Amino acid sequence: MRILEAGHYYVAKGPTIWSLRGWEVLSKLRQSDDKTLLFIDDVHDIDDVVDEERDLSTENFNPEADFTVLESAVGLEADLIINALKLLPNGKGLKRNGEGRLFVSGIPLTVPGGFPSCVLLDAGLTWRKRALGFDEGVNILPYFYERQQKNLLRVVRKAIPDFRLRVILFDRVGNFWDMPADT
Repeated sequence: MRILEAGHYYVAKGPTIWSLRGWEVLSKLRQSDDKTLLFIDDVHDIDDVVDEERDLSTENFNPEADFTVLESAVGLEADLIINALKLLPNGKGLKRNGEGRLFVSGIPLTVPGGFPSCVLLDAGLTWRKRALGFDEGVNILPYFYERQQKNLLRVVRKAIPDFRLRVILFDRVGNFWDMPADT
């Protein structure tokens, strides 16, 4: 079974044209047996909103998603990702730097203070998707999330190797493409 995620927005900002475009792409890709998910960032404040969205107007956006998940609700799953990474053979798992931050393959999983990074929370959401019974996910995000999604793919391959994750990127006018999987 496949789950498509799109429309992501920050509570501190509200949905923008990027949320609408993402859901439009989802609607074009959706097959009859797919389920949909809206992930809402209720963790970060307005200063953390990406520059490409911060000054945009908010939009009326109420998609009929099969699942809606708040970013603050995936902490348990983020911990499960950490536990899975701890089980990897030496040299492929978690590393801790001098500040106590956790990394895997050079990807920061925690920020100063020990809180989960965006990549770790996204990995936690991916764990949740698998726990809901899905074996494939499609993340549909604006092109400026490419680097974060490449890091997410690397983490997911290590922590949840039996889950297939595909990333679709799109631009402001609605053109979309597959992000190369060779990260």
